[in-house]
Amino acid sequence: MVPVTCEATEVNLPINFGNQIVPIFSKLGCNSGGCHGKASGQNGFKISLFGFEPEVDYAALVKEGRGRRVFPASPENSLLLLKATGTIAHGGGKRIEVGPTSTS
Repeated sequence: MVPVTCEATEVNLPINFGNQIVPIFSKLGCNSGGCHGKASGQNGFKISLFGFEPEVDYAALVKEGRGRRVFPASPENSLLLLKATGTIAHGGGKRIEVGPTSTS
């Protein structure tokens, strides 16, 4: 056996967009060639194909779209969540469920 010690487990680290957010877009198919990852994007929203440019994707998500895609003051009103949950019309359909998630 190898002894293991865990320290600072209660420290909240900042989110790493490239390592933690981009994989969600990949899993849901958002950055594929048939969706927002195609050369012209989809319905005014373009992110890099398969997340190869996370800095560009971050800017498109947070800085463009008049700040409506991600709305920190009222996250539940962010277009990112409203469209992905099917709360408002989304050409790609509902991608995620509302509510707690299972990690198993």
